[in-house]
Amino acid sequence: MTELEFGFAVLPGRHPADLRAVGAAADELGYDRMWVPDQEFMTDPFLLLADLAARTRLDLGLALTSPFSRHPVQIARAMASVVHLDDRERSWVLGLGVGNTNLVLGPLGLRSGATSGRLVTAVDVVRRLMLGETVRPDDSDFVTEPVALQIAPTPCQVFVGSRGPRTLAAAAPVSDGLITESLFTPALVDWVRARSGIAPGTPHVAWQSVILLEPGEPVPESARRFAAMLVRTTTSEVLDLMGVGEDVADRARQGTLDTADLTDDDVRRLVAVGSPGEILERVRAAADAGVTGWSSVFLGLPDEAARTMRRFAREVMKPFRDHRCV
Repeated sequence: MTELEFGFAVLPGRHPADLRAVGAAADELGYDRMWVPDQEFMTDPFLLLADLAARTRLDLGLALTSPFSRHPVQIARAMASVVHLDDRERSWVLGLGVGNTNLVLGPLGLRSGATSGRLVTAVDVVRRLMLGETVRPDDSDFVTEPVALQIAPTPCQVFVGSRGPRTLAAAAPVSDGLITESLFTPALVDWVRARSGIAPGTPHVAWQSVILLEPGEPVPESARRFAAMLVRTTTSEVLDLMGVGEDVADRARQGTLDTADLTDDDVRRLVAVGSPGEILERVRAAADAGVTGWSSVFLGLPDEAARTMRRFAREVMKPFRDHRCV
């Protein structure tokens, strides 16, 4: 059985240098990979990756950036530059997705053209450019003349991030792996793998917000707000597979969904929230179903997120690894 990779992401907040201490702590705690998000209009993720690469031994990745808010050629150029300036041996991953339509593409006036079909083309463009190939207008409408990077071929995998059925089916065949948010139950892992058609052993990262509670502690409002945001950006087909009620899905479509409309069970279907023992069982179930990586998004400012990161390492990650070694 392939060893499960443990990754994590923390939002940079207003003081991105705070992530340096988070990366150093994660390195000591035994995490495998640190992901840098391209979130709304926060610190530029490529600059963050370059800074972290000089300070940590962790494998690094970007999850996710959008070829509709950044041109695919510029994404390939930036990522190739970061990787080639890194003087350590490590695994690099670039995650691409359609992007947050409401919070990023909308304010920039870029909603049109952000389709799963064009994402497939963008993934192909980025991968080929980083492999040292030339992209021509016949290959893609992203260029009007032949384009090639004036940089050596780049050792970096390109993953597709989505929970949309059409994107999974269309983009997975042209990518090196998948990142799927909030689809961490065995049934949903099976659905993703069947829908995307990925081969056994293909990298498949289960990506979810993780909130650790004490036994009997109620689901916090922060988890409920985050779950509501996910419901609003998830297709009805996937919500149905998750077991989210039809009335909740209807309110999301109508734009009238309130956090109070979500039951605790609804929240737990979308967010990995629970005691360390409960989260450990979820990680084990996801690994047994075939995911190759579990990546936790630790919410809150870097200091708060780092506390959860430390607790997860002690009470979830270590017991998981200890059990697998027996």
